[in-house]
Amino acid sequence: MKRKVITLFISIIAIMSCITLASAYNNTNELMMMETDPYAEEENKLGNIENSPKNESDRIGENVESTDKGINNEGYLNISFNDGYNGYCINKGQAGAKIGDGFTVKDTSAAINNNNKNEIGNYLKILFVEFYDYIIKNPRETQKIIWSFSDDYKYGDKEIINEIKNIAKSGRVISDHGEEKIINNTTKVIFDFEVLDSDKKGAQNFFGYKLTYKNILNNILGDKNDNTNNETIKNET
Repeated sequence: MKRKVITLFISIIAIMSCITLASAYNNTNELMMMETDPYAEEENKLGNIENSPKNESDRIGENVESTDKGINNEGYLNISFNDGYNGYCINKGQAGAKIGDGFTVKDTSAAINNNNKNEIGNYLKILFVEFYDYIIKNPRETQKIIWSFSDDYKYGDKEIINEIKNIAKSGRVISDHGEEKIINNTTKVIFDFEVLDSDKKGAQNFFGYKLTYKNILNNILGDKNDNTNNETIKNET
C-alpha cells in the first residue's frame, strides 16, 4: 500500500512537471514570434496611419455637400461647402447648386475647358494667388475670368487673363495645397484648392478654394516662440 502511494505521488509530480514545461515552451515560442515577426512593426505603423487624420491631399474622392447658394443665392457664385471650401462655377450654363447638393472632391486637374477639354486648373490657381487682392474685392469679376478659361466667356478682364497666361507660360506652377503669400506686414495666407464634381447630371461643378490666414508678426520681430494664430476664413465675401 505504501509503495502504491509513493508511486502515485511520483506520477503526479511528473505530470505537473510536463505541464509546466509545455507552458514555458509555448510562452517562449510566443516571445520568439513577437521578436522575429517582420510584419508586426509594419502592421503597427499601418494602424497608426489609418487612425491619423487625413491631410488635404488624401481627401480625393471624399463626398461633400453645398451649405448655401452663394452670393445673392444665385447658385454659382462663391458657394460654401461643408469641407470648409468655397467655390466658383466652372460650367457656365449648367444648373446651379442648391443647399445640400452632393459633390465629389477631385484634384484641380479635373478643372477643364468645356470646349477643348484642356486643363485650366493652374490658370485658376494663378488667378487666386497672384491676384489675391482682386479676387477678394471682385467676386463677380472673378467668376467672369474663371468662365473665360472654362467656357471661353468673352467678358472677363482681358488684361488679367493675358497676365495669367504669361505667368503660366513662364513656368509658374502652383500646387493644390500649401501655397503661401504674404499679404501684409503681419499676415500670410495659405491656399488650398480642389474641384467639386457634382453628383447630378447637367449640374455645375465648382473650383474650390480655402484661405487660411497665419500671423507672421512674431517672425518679423525675431521671436522664436511659435505663437502664430491660424484661422480659416470660410467665406471672404
